[in-house]
Amino acid sequence: MERTTFAAAVCALVLVGGPIAGAPAIAPPAGTTIPIRVAPKGCDASNTITLSVEKPATGIALPGGGASKPLTSFTEAIKVAQSRNACFVTIEAGPGRYDESIDVTFPHLKIKGRGTPNATLHGSITNASGNFLEVETLVIDHASKVAVRQTGGRLVLTGVRVQDTDELAGDENTGVGLWISGGAQSIVRLGIFERNAQAVRAEGDGTRLWMMGALVKATRANASLRTRMLAAHGQGDFPVGAVFVQQRASAWLSTVTMEDSTIAAIQLNHNARMRLDNVTMRRIPGTGGTNSIGGFGVNVRDGSTVEWTRSTIAEVGVAGMVIQGSSFTANSGVVTKAPVGVSLQDPILQSTRCLQRGTQYREVGVPLQATSYGLPELERSPDPPCAQVPSEPVPVWN
Repeated sequence: MERTTFAAAVCALVLVGGPIAGAPAIAPPAGTTIPIRVAPKGCDASNTITLSVEKPATGIALPGGGASKPLTSFTEAIKVAQSRNACFVTIEAGPGRYDESIDVTFPHLKIKGRGTPNATLHGSITNASGNFLEVETLVIDHASKVAVRQTGGRLVLTGVRVQDTDELAGDENTGVGLWISGGAQSIVRLGIFERNAQAVRAEGDGTRLWMMGALVKATRANASLRTRMLAAHGQGDFPVGAVFVQQRASAWLSTVTMEDSTIAAIQLNHNARMRLDNVTMRRIPGTGGTNSIGGFGVNVRDGSTVEWTRSTIAEVGVAGMVIQGSSFTANSGVVTKAPVGVSLQDPILQSTRCLQRGTQYREVGVPLQATSYGLPELERSPDPPCAQVPSEPVPVWN
C-alpha cells in the first residue's frame, strides 16, 4: 500500500471574529446555596402564571409580589406558583444576586433575567424529570458541581452566561457548565461558557444538542481528572474536552468560537456524531510541562463521526485533529499553526481524501501523521464515500 500525504501550504491565516464582550468576573458567593423543590406533577394544564422577583435594594415593587412586598427570590415565586397549581410557570428576575439552586419539576418552567445588569444565580439548575426548561438572559456563577443539568425533556438556553462552575474535590464529573443526557433535546443560543472545567457535555442515545452563536472560553481540565490522565500519560478513555459528546449522542454546532481550552476543544467518544459549521477553535496548548497532555483541536474516538464546513483550528500544542477508529470529513476550512495537522491512529477506518475536501493545512509541521497501518489505496480503487453528518433544522417548540 502506498501512503497518501498532504501537500504543505504556506499561507497566512486570518481568523474572522473575536471574543464576545462580556461582563467582568463575579466574586465567589458567600455561604451556601438554598435548595428549591418546585410543584409536583398533576398541576392544572390550563393554568399558566408569570411572576416577578426583585431584590429590595433596587427599590422597585412589581405586580408579581404586590405593591408593598415584592417577591425577592425564586423560592418565593415557586411557592406562589405551587399554591396556584400552575403547569406553565414564567419567573422574571430583576438585577441582583440570587443565592439559590432550582430543582425543576414543573412541566414547563421559564426563567428570564430582566434589566441591566443581568440577574445572577449563584446556584445550579437541575431538571431531572423530563420537563421543558427555558432560561434566558441569566448569569449562572459559581454553581456547585454542574451549573445546568438536564435529563430527558427539552431545554433552551438563550443569552445565558455560565462561568466558574465549582469542582468537588475528588469528583471528576464536576465543574461542568451544561450536562445533558437521557435523550434530552437541547438548544443553546448566544451563550457564553467561561472558566469551567468542561463547558458542555452531551451523552446517551437520542440526546441532541444544537449550539449556535456561542463563545466557549478558558476551559480548564477537572483537577482530579487531570491527575489521573497524567498518571496514565494521557492514554485511555477520559471525559475531556470543552465540548464533550459521547455514547451515541449527536450535536450540531454553528458559528461557535472556542478558545483557550487546556486539553481539547472538542472530544467525541463511543459512536457520537457531530457537525461543525463555521466553528473556530484556537489556542489549545495542552497542560504543559514534561508530561504534557492534550493540545488537540478535535479528538474523535471509538466509532464516532464528525463532518465540518468552513471551520478553523489554530494554535494547538500537538495536533489539529486526532482520529482513532472513527470518521472525519473535513470540507472547506483551515488547520494552521500546529505541529501535526491530522493524526490518524489505529484502527484507521477512512481514506485521507475525506480530510482534504477543501480544507487547507497551513503552517503545519507534519500535515498528516499516521500509525504503521497502511492507508487505503486511493489511486487503484473507486473513491470511497466520506462519512456525513447531515444538517438538522433547529426544532421549534411551543
